[in-house]
Order: sequence, then structure tokens, then C-alpha cells
Amino acid sequence: MGVVRRCGLGPTRRVRFHGVRDGLRRGGFRRRRPFGDVHHVTEAYLKPYPCCRWVQPGVEAALSLAESTAIDPTSVETVRVHTFEEATHLRTRHPDSPEEAQYSYPFPVAAALTRGQFTQAEHASDVLSDPDILALSDAVELRVDEALDGRFPGDCLARLELDIGDETYVSDVTRPPGARERPLDDDVRREKARRLVTPTLPPSAIEKTERCLQDPVSVATLLAPWRT
Repeated sequence: MGVVRRCGLGPTRRVRFHGVRDGLRRGGFRRRRPFGDVHHVTEAYLKPYPCCRWVQPGVEAALSLAESTAIDPTSVETVRVHTFEEATHLRTRHPDSPEEAQYSYPFPVAAALTRGQFTQAEHASDVLSDPDILALSDAVELRVDEALDGRFPGDCLARLELDIGDETYVSDVTRPPGARERPLDDDVRREKARRLVTPTLPPSAIEKTERCLQDPVSVATLLAPWRT
């Protein structure tokens, strides 16, 4: 049995399911072609940042602005996030836990601008209480953009504006990386995998796994029992 947490309006909804058992009861599994011929995982969305998918374009836009302008995050007076309506309900500004940080829009954007990244490290307790990040999180305004709202859910998009004194820095309309239309590079996917399994696995085990997965003979041997 598992629990699905849905990111949406109002309180988080919990939906219970019984994975394989329910599928077998309903006769939902039919092998239509040999295992390994079609890799559906390559068609899935892979999140580069540890937060709700709806927040991904805002984090990406924040990182792009921080990199292209070399701004001082402590000088930012207002951050305006223009996006689709559903995402504007993720309003938690001072998350008390990693889970609350994942379902916040202001905090990941503020952390990305302040630290130049948003990874699992930004879920640490000292980061969640960082006064600079929290001050910037309070300065984030979430606004519905009718054009971007009209493209959701087919497209998950956002645009950022940063006010610093008399200047306003504006990002492009940003599509989150990791979607089929904008897949992550192989190096980025591997780096994410390394981050997730470190320090659970030692470096030697990670390196050996990568070598095996890059070896076509090793992969073919792994899939062989499923092809019969």
C-alpha cells in the first residue's frame, strides 16, 4: 500500500492505493511486447529540484536570473512570480520541515536566489531558519498570469521579476527542465542520482553501478530473464 500526496488547492489530499495488488485484481497487467524494447521511464517528468513540480519553473527562472545578473540577493526588494493560478496557492513562506519546503513557492525561490541552488541541502534545519532566505521569502509575490494560466496543465510555466532599487530584472517565460520537451542532460541526471544515494552508498559502489549501466552486455544480461 502507498500514499500519494497531491499538490493542489486547499489541504493536501491523501489518496491510498495498493500498487501491484490492485493491478493484479483488475487484470491491469498485459505484456504486449518484450520487456526492455520500450523505455517509458524516458517519457516521464524528472524533477531537477526537490520541490513540487509547479514550483520548478520559478526555481529555474530564479537561478537563471541569479547567474546572468550576479545580483546581491540581500538587495532584492520584491520578487514577483507570474505563473498559473494553481501554483499561487503554495504560499508557505517559513516552512518548518522539508515537506513544507517542498510544497512552498516563496521559500525555494528565495533559497535559490540566496544560495545559487535548490537541492536537498536546502532542506536542512539551518537553511530553513536562515534569516536572509526567510526575509527574501517574505518579499515574494505570487501573481496569476492569464496567458500562462491558459497553458496549464499542458505547460507548467513561470516568469520572474526582481526589483532592486530603480531597476527591475525580468526572466524569460521559463519551462521547467526535466520534461519531455526539455529533458535533463545525462550528466545532470547522473549527478542527481549520485546526490540521492550519497552517503548511503560508498563512492566505489556508485562508480561500479555506473560502469555496469554503461555496459550494454551487463544491461542485456539484466533484462534477459524478462525477454523470454
